[in-house]
Amino acid sequence: METIYAILKTLKSFGSAKDVPFRKRSPQEIISSGVFSGCSDVALAFAYLCKSSEIRVHIVDTFDKIMFSKTLGMEGITGHVYCQVFNSDDTWVMVDPTVGAVDVDICSDGRVPIVSYLDNSKLLSYEELCFIKSTFQD
Repeated sequence: METIYAILKTLKSFGSAKDVPFRKRSPQEIISSGVFSGCSDVALAFAYLCKSSEIRVHIVDTFDKIMFSKTLGMEGITGHVYCQVFNSDDTWVMVDPTVGAVDVDICSDGRVPIVSYLDNSKLLSYEELCFIKSTFQD
């Protein structure tokens, strides 16, 4: 876990900017710029640095359960991106690289995981999101 904390410390020095394209940059571009557009960028950079350090890692995309169930259109969905790292005691540990927190409970955070991926290329289709939305509507 020492390497995980070192990576999180490195990422804390990065800045944020609203004019940076959302989910359009590679991890190398994110790291070399030193600027994040949001939690997706932070998670992607964190996962890249973990993999570079030979740490098994997953990126976990989530949505806000309350917002998702009350939203009429897909444009209103909010969420957050976390990472899971494989710990030396053979367990997966949830990390929130955006805030630098380790061993996070995303369920108590009101989040529902929608996809876990490594390279930011597998996203749920509109139809899959609609199915999930219908599952959580009151």
